[in-house]
Amino acid sequence: MFLQAYERSLSQSIYACIRAGRLEQAIDICKAVHHPWRSALLRGGELYTWSLFSRSAADAADAASMDDTFSTDSTGAGNKRRRLWKQTCAAAARAPSLNQPTRAMYAAIAPQQSTLPALLSQCRTWGDHLWAHISVLFEDRIDAQLAQLKGCFWLNGMAALQTPTATSEGMEDDVYQDDETWKAQVRRQLTSLSEVAVEDG
Repeated sequence: MFLQAYERSLSQSIYACIRAGRLEQAIDICKAVHHPWRSALLRGGELYTWSLFSRSAADAADAASMDDTFSTDSTGAGNKRRRLWKQTCAAAARAPSLNQPTRAMYAAIAPQQSTLPALLSQCRTWGDHLWAHISVLFEDRIDAQLAQLKGCFWLNGMAALQTPTATSEGMEDDVYQDDETWKAQVRRQLTSLSEVAVEDG
């Protein structure tokens, strides 16, 4: 009983930090309670970047100073298996055997349409609902952009290298069309929030 209450409380604290945009504070909480696996879990959402091309020397030094739960080396930093991480978080967010705050925590770090109900269960204000819906839309947008670029080797393996990419002219048209589609989705989500019943605010 005590462990279940502790787990719920810890998950609520981590969720609150994620909701407030304070991921580093959530990671610090995990370290303070001696849960390095949770710290690694929270860092799993960072896209893999190759530091030789995408980071300044200062960023590379910051990455090198991170704790052992996060993959850094001389060539890159981040999660090389982000798609697998995201699928695992989504499965945990949908798992009925986990308590609601823990499911919401998993949904908050890897938001997607299938985990939106777990996020909405923790929403008390209109701002909470807005954050949940926009988080899902934003994450979907990232996935769509990566898919349009044919991902990369770290996301799609050899298929990314073997599939020819579209011409830049065709890609520009697709990007414009995708931008308009995404804007329409955001408008629909915002419009649907006018009917949301909230407990507070």
